[in-house]
Amino acid sequence: MSEETTKQCKRAINNLKLDVVAQRIERLNAGLGPYWCSDPANAEFTQWVAKTSSLRSEAAYEFSETGRSYEDKRERQLNIAEEIGLKIIHSIQAQKFKGVQVDLLP
Repeated sequence: MSEETTKQCKRAINNLKLDVVAQRIERLNAGLGPYWCSDPANAEFTQWVAKTSSLRSEAAYEFSETGRSYEDKRERQLNIAEEIGLKIIHSIQAQKFKGVQVDLLP
């Protein structure tokens, strides 16, 4: 994770873990149907799922915000790269070659 502080990075990793758990629970429901949670062998896990559901909801929100923040930063970098690329193209078209490295062959 490319967060600014170690604390933010650890939180983002924890949110990612909780998101993975949420996806596994969804797969259990899809694969085994809703009855797996009433199986006595799964009672402890079912209780844990119920107790931690609010954590997963909060983590899902924060995880999406982390993703959005990353995309915003990446979009800005792409915009800057595009602007630089356009300046170089215009320089080449004007035969000024500003910002272009040219190796001259003998």
